[in-house]
Amino acid sequence: MSAENLFKNAEEACKHRLYTKAKSLLNTCITVYGEDDDVYCLLGQIANDEGDDNLAVDYLTEALKLNPENIQALLLKGKVCGLQRGKLEVAKKYFNTVLELEPDNHVALCHLATVLREEKDYDKAVSLFQKGINLDEGDLSGYAGLAQTYFDQGMFQEAFDTAVEGANNGFATPEITNAHEGWTKILKETAEILAKQVDYEELFLDMTKEIADKWSATVMLVPDKSLTVGALLEGGQHHDAENPVIRYNEEVEYYEHAVAHELGHLQMYLAAERTDNMTEITRTPKTDSVFEKKFGAEMREKLAGTMPDEQIEATVKQEKEALIAQFTHDPLNLFVEQYLYDNYPTLRPMQFWVLIAQIRKAVASLKEERERQPVSPKAFSARKVLHAVAALHFRELFGIDLFGAFKCNKKEEESAEHILQALRDDYETYVTEDKPGHEIYFLDFCSVVLDTRYIFWLNFPEIPEEEGPYDYDEKADENDEEEYDEVDDDDESDDEDDDNGDSENKGTISLWEVSTILAISDALDYFAEHSSAEVTQMAKEMDKLFESGIDPDDTEHKYNVPSMPDKKDMTGEVLLANIYTAWKLVGVEIDEQWEKVYAKVYEDAQTLFAEHHNGQRCTLDD
Repeated sequence: MSAENLFKNAEEACKHRLYTKAKSLLNTCITVYGEDDDVYCLLGQIANDEGDDNLAVDYLTEALKLNPENIQALLLKGKVCGLQRGKLEVAKKYFNTVLELEPDNHVALCHLATVLREEKDYDKAVSLFQKGINLDEGDLSGYAGLAQTYFDQGMFQEAFDTAVEGANNGFATPEITNAHEGWTKILKETAEILAKQVDYEELFLDMTKEIADKWSATVMLVPDKSLTVGALLEGGQHHDAENPVIRYNEEVEYYEHAVAHELGHLQMYLAAERTDNMTEITRTPKTDSVFEKKFGAEMREKLAGTMPDEQIEATVKQEKEALIAQFTHDPLNLFVEQYLYDNYPTLRPMQFWVLIAQIRKAVASLKEERERQPVSPKAFSARKVLHAVAALHFRELFGIDLFGAFKCNKKEEESAEHILQALRDDYETYVTEDKPGHEIYFLDFCSVVLDTRYIFWLNFPEIPEEEGPYDYDEKADENDEEEYDEVDDDDESDDEDDDNGDSENKGTISLWEVSTILAISDALDYFAEHSSAEVTQMAKEMDKLFESGIDPDDTEHKYNVPSMPDKKDMTGEVLLANIYTAWKLVGVEIDEQWEKVYAKVYEDAQTLFAEHHNGQRCTLDD
């Protein structure tokens, strides 16, 4: 393997925090090809990431001995020796040296701005942060630093707006995966401070006046301490469109957001009602039969024997009401939150706190639900997808990524992405083409993706009520159910598939794929030095270990194979990769499930092997 390829592989391993692998590759590079400033610099970065700043300094010093103008080494040494140790003059020296070499280096500008902020030279710090951001709008560190500078001066609105702008510009970049601590901290702290400073009474007056002026409706806000929620729009179907009433309880935390949310719902309702685009969400006898077919039978099966039959029926009924409420309300709530975010920026800090709390509550409730499992796997999956969409939407609004907490399998992840795209499209149509009532089309799309159609009924104005939005075809629905079962047997099995790296269509390479490609690549290098008979013997011994049970998630337990003394203490995941590789090389017929998991990463590893062996794939000698 060439020095260039060793270094590239080390960089790739670092991206996924595979530091042991990266250090091994870099040390090999030095041993085989000699000292290199970039290699020492990357070793310094790894040492710093692992918390050993003294070792980081040693590596960076070596890098700068070889090349005093190594930009990355200068930046990192200024950060480690200066910023991290509070030696601001030392930091200035390194960052100014970089700017002498590259005047438009946005990282050096932002680092120098950080030094100036620590010295309380706020005006110069703001100027340099803004210059750095202009040079690279996707770098969250610039926004984090600028927001912190505003925060330190008590300019909380400017700090919050800067953090949100950074989120909108940078959440899709790799940095957001690790969520810059400073940037996230500022976003949270400023949101909390600002949420307490807003005059919500004035905000509500403005919102109600807008509704009254546009739709000739008198909106009443009535205190009601009997409510268990922050606010409630009176009347399930808002029967009195002329004089709607919103009741609220000031003793409920964040009731202000609940009032604004209900006002947002009311605005959308009146817009649809006044323009003859009103669509009612209703229940029919067919609703119950469809729900029974899709979810009820599975619920009863899961609860059988755990409680008396009458209690099972009561539980199924309770879960049915909860599920139908979520399937109808959650998509419309997303629409309302987008409306509030776009039209009432002073509400955003409060909105931030409420939405992040709701998402975390959803994560906890799903975990509890998984443990007691009163609902069917299909219902659980649909519920999880709706919560995951809310997390994706929150990421778009505020930049904090909570999506991974829901542990979606591949199908659920794709469903969530499709629903989010539909939200974008339908909301854009609602706004730009002025189409009141268009939020119901988004609700209908969600019901298609989640396979929940017909458990509620949408009476679109242009379609007779008795027909509903679509003709219900019992046979077609049965086919849909069979297809669903075929691709998604249960939630746990899909999570297992996802954990095993089945991400062909995700568009990005997963951590599992990276580590498995590296493991198979090592296995190919190892087996290439042995004959077919020797590898066959190794495969047999590994098979015995496999038959006794291997837990790939148990990183503490290590495995050893007598005929492979040079590969000691393999983890379960590495052992499985070696088993598959040995089978492929000796020509053993492999089970379809194994092929599904390992075939693609094996081919990637063989391609990597060929790159370093004159284009030849790994094969065994007789």
